[in-house]
Parts: sequence; structure tokens; C-alpha cells
Amino acid sequence: AADAADAADAGAADAADAESGAADGQASDATGDKTSELRFGTGDVHLLQLVQGLFDSQGEQSVTGELLENDLSQGDYRFKGRTFDHYVRSMERFEWDFIACPMKDIPLDIPNGMFVAAVLPRFEVREALLMRSDEAVVDSLAQLPEGAVVGTGSSRRLLQIQAKHPHLNVVLDRNSLHKRLRLLHSGGTYDACIAAAAGLYRWGFTSDIVPLRLVETEDLMPA
Repeated sequence: AADAADAADAGAADAADAESGAADGQASDATGDKTSELRFGTGDVHLLQLVQGLFDSQGEQSVTGELLENDLSQGDYRFKGRTFDHYVRSMERFEWDFIACPMKDIPLDIPNGMFVAAVLPRFEVREALLMRSDEAVVDSLAQLPEGAVVGTGSSRRLLQIQAKHPHLNVVLDRNSLHKRLRLLHSGGTYDACIAAAAGLYRWGFTSDIVPLRLVETEDLMPA
């Protein structure tokens, strides 16, 4: 009887050990899920660095960002209307866990199975008015002379400026910001340009480098 009791105790201990081991394994798996590396894609190298830096500063989740290259055969990711589709196709192709892109590129009808997981705080919501250094610097769109040509890459900005400042000739230009700035400073194409101040600051532009004036939200509603 004593031998049988000892055997039962030993069996119970073995079972407890096995249960404990299984629980430890499950906990390890759960921890592994939390700390396993996530992969994301973006079309902006500065946004890639920003998101990567946010995760690195928290130290709780390992992430690797990949830059979405321009693919003319699938549509330029910088062009609205085709932008988000390109992100989604690339996400499926490269098996990314999430994508990081400007809010303006997200359509009203988000594809099934996707959702906006987070919205990063914006450093500056206002638009910026840029001018050539060789011309008279003004403080607002209203002060630009009659017929002045203003370049922008946003239909939202174009429609607002046309409605509030009909004395200006607003041109929709889908080229990159750097190319629009080159056209501005080369002279003959634009008298001024309008762009998101947050993007300009991210690229390192300040009022010390180029004539830059922030446009108040009452004059131009931000994205």
C-alpha cells in the first residue's frame, strides 16, 4: 500500500511538472508573439525613419521597415487615386504586417480586412507658402500680385485657393516637392508654391533656408 501511495505521489508530481512545462511553453510562445519582429512598408524614407525610431525608442517591439520603390508599371505611389492600391498590393506581395503612409493617401473606403491602427501626432498642421528669394516676400496668399502663378501638388489646396483668391493662377503639379521647388527657384514657372509645412520641416527646409510663410488654417484648411 505504501509503495502504491509513493507511486501515486510520483505520478502526480510528474503530471504537475508536465503541466508546469506546458504552461511555461505557452507563456514563452505568447512572449515570443509579442516580441517577434514586425515588418512594415512605406513610400517615404523619412516616414520610414520616423516609425522605426518610434518603435526603437519604446524598446518593446522589434520592427523592420522597407521602402516602397516607385513602380511605373503599377502606378506611381506618389499619384493620388493609385497610391493606396500600390501600398496594398505591395503589402500582400511582401507580406508586410502594416504600412505607414500619409493620411491623405488613405481612401474613404478602406479595403476589407484593413483598418487604421494608429494616427501619429502631427508636428505642424499648417500649409507653407514658399517664394523665390529674388522677389518681394509676402506674408499671405492675399498679398501675392494679380496673376501670380502658384504651384501645388494637392487638389484640396488648389480648390481652396481658387475659391478664396481668384486673382491667383493656381497650377496642379504632381511632380515631387523637390522638382516643384526647382521650378520655383529657376524662375519662369512659378511665383510661389504651397506645400505641407510638416513635410518641408521633415526634409530640413526652414525659413532660414528659403522664404517660407505659414498659412493660417482660416485661410487654407489643412488635410
